[in-house]
Amino acid sequence: MLRNPDPEGYICEKFIDMMEQQPFEKIKVTEFCKYAGISRGSFYVYFDSIYDVLQKIEDDFLSELIPEEQYTVREMLASENGDSENDLMINTALTLKKNFRIYRILTSENGNHGFEAKILNRIRRVTEKVIEGLEINMPPLQKKLYIEHTAGGQLMALKWMVNHENEIDLEELYTFSSEISVNGIKVLKSIY
Repeated sequence: MLRNPDPEGYICEKFIDMMEQQPFEKIKVTEFCKYAGISRGSFYVYFDSIYDVLQKIEDDFLSELIPEEQYTVREMLASENGDSENDLMINTALTLKKNFRIYRILTSENGNHGFEAKILNRIRRVTEKVIEGLEINMPPLQKKLYIEHTAGGQLMALKWMVNHENEIDLEELYTFSSEISVNGIKVLKSIY
């Protein structure tokens, strides 16, 4: 048993470190345990396989970056009303800045090639929740296109931000993202 206050977190951190050096699908449990300085028994107390570790890392990252379950539409759009305390945009900007390295590794050639699809699906669900929560009655095709444009645009923005990490000012990122979101919502409300 690991004598760490957060054994799952420790295993995940070491796994990310190891993924910087080699593709996750080539990492074997025995090799990983030696790298992490833990026994196989300790590993299997918390995870069933290397894929389970990767799944936890991806799920934790997505839940923190785009927390679709914790936010009401009002909280997601707090910046529209001038309430920035619970704003999804602030949360997303802070989370991304804190986790650039993890995102970079997860989307690298050593990561899971399906991870970006998970990001897209999460953004799609959140965007749909916002449209429904604001009771914007869009025709189905236009709604689908809007969701796809939003998801694709946000994914490309994430890729750009990771590749330009040193150029990003967190306040500027938050302000820009909030203005884009608020203005996009205003346009949708005026049309539908």
